[in-house]
Amino acid sequence: MDAEETAFPALDALDDLPKLNPELVAWANRAAAITAEAAERRRSGRGLAFASCLLLLAGSAAAETTVRLSGGLKGEVIQMGREGRVLTLAMKITNESKDADAFILLFGEPSAFDDAGGRWNIVQAVTGVAYCPGPFTSPPTFRLCVGIPRVTETLFPMQGYTDIQPGQSVTVHYQFTGGGEKGERISLAHDLAYRFATAEKDAGMSDAQKLKALRFGSLSYEFTQKEVVTSSIKFGDVVK
Repeated sequence: MDAEETAFPALDALDDLPKLNPELVAWANRAAAITAEAAERRRSGRGLAFASCLLLLAGSAAAETTVRLSGGLKGEVIQMGREGRVLTLAMKITNESKDADAFILLFGEPSAFDDAGGRWNIVQAVTGVAYCPGPFTSPPTFRLCVGIPRVTETLFPMQGYTDIQPGQSVTVHYQFTGGGEKGERISLAHDLAYRFATAEKDAGMSDAQKLKALRFGSLSYEFTQKEVVTSSIKFGDVVK
């Protein structure tokens, strides 16, 4: 068949293109020019394979863009209490992004000890956000919560992650028992799975795509009862 008959009949309706994304319009215009050139090459016996390849590249490039969104997650220990061998903490986690929702999961048991060598060995409660301690095995396999090294029935459901909208915060409450000495400084660390996505992008993602987009970090602090301390996690590119 002739190039004129096979090449992108939808491009004949160019009047409708200004209603679309300007970048897509630019690619469409370029595609139309390449198609015309292909027709001329067809007449001269050079074929249109080269033009077809360019059109495929043009369509692929216009379909998806990657943008850098400024921000990240910030954690703050805002309250602490000690009574005997009981330790209670309140930690605020803020999504500092201006563009993307943060989806977070605290996983594995948090670790807390003081500067006198005392360690709280019983995690009584972690509430306020999505939390997966993992199956109680030896050695611990808490990363199964996030599908590492394999996906099992213990995978935490992707729709269960806590959604923190841009500029918003959630508060996590911890209670530890059965440990601690007389040290004044406390150290706390907890593993975190997270991902960032715009609302539009997240709505179109499958669970498998969301799982693949996960990143991992740790919120770690050293503090006394009179301090407010912070820990931050930054992120880079988000597909929009």
